[in-house]
Amino acid sequence: MKKQFLAVVATLLLATLGLTSQLTAQNKFEHGDFSNFMFAPNNKSKSYAVEKNPDGTDELVESFFIDGTKCRGDDCNYGSVRSQLKTNIWDDSRPSSVKSPKQAWYSFELYLPKDFPFGLNQARGSYLFTEFKEGKECGTLTFSHVNGYNDNSVYLYLKDYAADKESRFYGKSDDCYAYFEGRVGDMASLVGRWTRFEFFVRWSEEKDGLIEVYRNGKKVLTRNGQNCNKIENCLERNLFYYGIYKPNNQDLKSVRPAKVYFRNVSMAQKREELLR
Repeated sequence: MKKQFLAVVATLLLATLGLTSQLTAQNKFEHGDFSNFMFAPNNKSKSYAVEKNPDGTDELVESFFIDGTKCRGDDCNYGSVRSQLKTNIWDDSRPSSVKSPKQAWYSFELYLPKDFPFGLNQARGSYLFTEFKEGKECGTLTFSHVNGYNDNSVYLYLKDYAADKESRFYGKSDDCYAYFEGRVGDMASLVGRWTRFEFFVRWSEEKDGLIEVYRNGKKVLTRNGQNCNKIENCLERNLFYYGIYKPNNQDLKSVRPAKVYFRNVSMAQKREELLR
């Protein structure tokens, strides 16, 4: 706990010096069985911060911010912008069976400010709040919302890569398609309060795969069947991302500023071992 406190203090000090974007974001918060986290490629400069809880308490939480300016790297070629952390499995000496287990419990808590733009109030295209990626471009499993439609749902998507298939998920650049879409919440219910998601995954490219999702302790989704596109990748380099990512916008400048807060991002073998 003392190390975590000192790391957070150091982060806040560096942020005041304008050096936050140079950090690797490792070891600031506990994450259970997850490996250390680092900034995702093309992460928007100075978009990540450690702040006091937006609910008014003194707890320190993580915040992520995007807008329609200053995309980075390859994201600019696709009209994308992101503020994300991802697991740093390369600096983790633990065996793959621990870093990317066959099955595990996962958790995250998400807070959206009262002015958070979504649905018809944001440029058409998706928000990705969390995603697993099998070391390739498409997120295998994502918690997402599709803007620009009269649908305020939060969905769990399972996706694969196929240039010849269409999906509303990615907008203008449909090289990823969703083969499963399951509703797990409503955006309006996430605004102005913390919402806790817990989910169990037994990774498989066969019929024995399983996903169970709980929102604030209530089961909201069960999915049986494939949830992994290549099992070798899911069990060796299944990277986890969290924050906010808005890919493939028709006009990046039309993206309204959006900020999200996260806490208690964790992985464990047992549900009761997840961070709270």
